Amino acid sequence: MTPTLMRALHTAENTYLSPEAREQWQSFAESVPRGMVYLKHLENQEMAIVTDTTAYIMQRFPKVKARIEGHEKTLRDLQLILRYCGQAALRQDPQFLEDQLLQWLRTMLVAYKFGQDVLKDSYEKLMEDARTHLNPETYTWLEPYLKQVLDIVPQGENQA
Repeated sequence: MTPTLMRALHTAENTYLSPEAREQWQSFAESVPRGMVYLKHLENQEMAIVTDTTAYIMQRFPKVKARIEGHEKTLRDLQLILRYCGQAALRQDPQFLEDQLLQWLRTMLVAYKFGQDVLKDSYEKLMEDARTHLNPETYTWLEPYLKQVLDIVPQGENQA
C-alpha cells in the first residue's frame, strides 16, 4: 500500500475520506485484480527466469560459481529480487522494495566487491530474461522495480 494511501487514512482519522482520497483508493482497488494476475504470471515464470539468468552468470563469471554455494546463493538472490519486485509492484510502492530488500542487498553488494561488472551484467540479464519469459503487460508492470534493483549497483563496480 503506497505511502500516499496510508497518509489518506491517517488524514481521515475521525472523519471520512476526502473525494481525492476516495478516488486514490478506488484506483488502487481496481488495480489489485490485474496485479494479482501479473503476480501469478511472474510466479509461474520465476524458475525459468532465474534458471536462465543463473546459467548466464555461472558461465560468464566463473568466480561467482567458485564461491561457496555460488550457484545456490545466486539462484536464491535472484528469486528474492523477483519476489520483492512483484510485491512492490502489487503494492505500487517502491519504498517497500527499498525497505524490505534493497537496503540489505546494497550492503551485501558493497561487502562482496564482485568487480568486472558482475552485478550490472547480472541484473541486466535478469531484466532481459524477465522480458523474454513474461508477457508484455506483466513485464511493463514489473520493469520499474527491476530498474530500481539495477540502480543500486555500486558505482565503480568494475574497479572492485
